[in-house]
Amino acid sequence: MPGKSRYYSEKSKEIKIRRSRIRGIAVAVLACFAVFFAVANIINPVREFSDGENRKLKTVPQLSAESFADGSFFEEAFGAYSDQFVFRDAFIGIKSQAELLSGDYKENDTVIGEDGYLFATPETPSASSVSAQQSAVNTFAKSNSGLKLSFMLAPCAASVLTDKLPATAGLRDQMADVDSFGEGLDDSITFINAGRILSGHKDDYIYYRTDHHWTSTGARYVFDESAKDLGIENVYEPVEHKVSDGFFGTQASSSGVYTHADSVSIFDYEDATQDYYVNINSGEKMTASMFDSEKLGEKDKYQVFFGGNHPVVEIGTQAGTGKKLMIFKDSYANSFVQFLYPYYDKIIMIDPRYYYEDPVQLMKLEGITDVLFLYSANTLFTDSSLVDCIGEG
Repeated sequence: MPGKSRYYSEKSKEIKIRRSRIRGIAVAVLACFAVFFAVANIINPVREFSDGENRKLKTVPQLSAESFADGSFFEEAFGAYSDQFVFRDAFIGIKSQAELLSGDYKENDTVIGEDGYLFATPETPSASSVSAQQSAVNTFAKSNSGLKLSFMLAPCAASVLTDKLPATAGLRDQMADVDSFGEGLDDSITFINAGRILSGHKDDYIYYRTDHHWTSTGARYVFDESAKDLGIENVYEPVEHKVSDGFFGTQASSSGVYTHADSVSIFDYEDATQDYYVNINSGEKMTASMFDSEKLGEKDKYQVFFGGNHPVVEIGTQAGTGKKLMIFKDSYANSFVQFLYPYYDKIIMIDPRYYYEDPVQLMKLEGITDVLFLYSANTLFTDSSLVDCIGEG
């Protein structure tokens, strides 16, 4: 028995020594990682913007007696450390993929659907806000009864591509909200629920997989089937040009899921007048094209249309139709106008989120004959700028 006792004693010592070595190695490895990340974070260049998240990043704040006393310095400093952490984008992607593999279908209000579709959550409209918008538009219509007025409203992709949603998603039916908004508009306004048109083309590429916008194909379907409602006859046949295969949009940025890149296409007309000019922000930029190819080299390739959103954009053409159109819009209109320009002598786009002048005065000055309100439902239901722009009802 003494021999066996000595054997177990020696084995116990060996195990303790082995465990001690393993702990030592683990501590050394962790220490190396800590030193590596500490040094990496020090030498890592400060980033002002995250392409992956499509937002500005926090930077280390300046220390003051006031910020030190109230604790705001430490709160902002911790936020900056999180935003500036080295390999941050890679860790976000790994986290999102792990959650996706675990069965989670939602990440930062982005619903992960089938075939690589990342859906923005449909916004719930406020009854008081909707009423104010309807009242403002109706009053605007009565004050401009001599003009042809149309209102086009597009639901988000989740309300159209319902077969791509997880079975348990349980999202709001924004299509019904769009219909309800239209029912509250004056009969003098032609209302177009773009979602009803898009629903007939679910098998086509009508919404981007990773972005909240409709594609040029989706916009074209809506234009083709609403042209008569807009007062357009003898529609020309546009020609498609694919300009990018590597677009990851706002929903990819929000969710951190980058599995399916989107393609971006533009359209032009070979059998219609091609001569037009684009005047952005009253002379800030003049160009002969509504397409900004430089934006294809940036993160947000949807900005290929007019270079993004601007307070006011004027498009002058040689259409010779005698019609001039004013559009009150959000970014959905940017890719829709490529189908409109051959049918108007002038198109003026106003984005109420950034435009602070009197649009009625501009309408009279330019001799506007047609007005189109063109919005995505998620923008209209969460933004009050349209009411501020055209006045309350």
